[in-house]
Formats: sequence, C-alpha cells, structure tokens
Amino acid sequence: MLEAWLRVEKRAAEVGRILGLTRASAANLRTLVPRLVDRGLMSKATALVAFDLQNLRNRLVHELDDIRISEALASDFVESADNLNEVLDGIAKKLKSFPDPDGDMR
Repeated sequence: MLEAWLRVEKRAAEVGRILGLTRASAANLRTLVPRLVDRGLMSKATALVAFDLQNLRNRLVHELDDIRISEALASDFVESADNLNEVLDGIAKKLKSFPDPDGDMR
C-alpha cells in the first residue's frame, strides 16, 4: 500500500513542480489538489478520492495498531492509488504540452 502511495506522491511532485510549487509543497496533495480542481484539471470527485487515500495512508502510518487492514482494503487502496497516479500522469502530460508558463493551464 505504501509503495502505491509513494508512486502517487512522486507523480504529484512532478505535477506540482510543473505548476511552479516549491519542493515542499509540490507533493502535498492538500496544496496541489485544490489548485488542480480550480484550474479544471481534476474533478471534485477525484479530489475527494485523493484526500480519502491520503487520510487512509496517514492512518496506516500513524495509527497502525488501531486499524485493521484486510486484503480487500489493501487491494482497493492500491487500485485507487494507481488510478489516481494515472490521472496525475495525464495532468502532467497536459501541462507539459503548454510551453508558455503563463498559459491558462498553469
């Protein structure tokens, strides 16, 4: 599960850097996702999934003794994280296709 999350963070950092965010903010979904929604690059539904995944990841890391991880939960998390990674990859490609840093997409 954490490996799937690390892939999301890596892709989010790439998107954040393209948008000109600082290194510290680039991979932070709480900073990045609202910007993507505001620019019409990510739906609100996808944003909610991103935040749910981040919340679950945080619970996994900080409350490991209090959370039960079933095989189904792990499988759903990895699948959702992979889907989010694909969305972020598409956004990165779209942003890279606009060479002007002052363009509407950035």
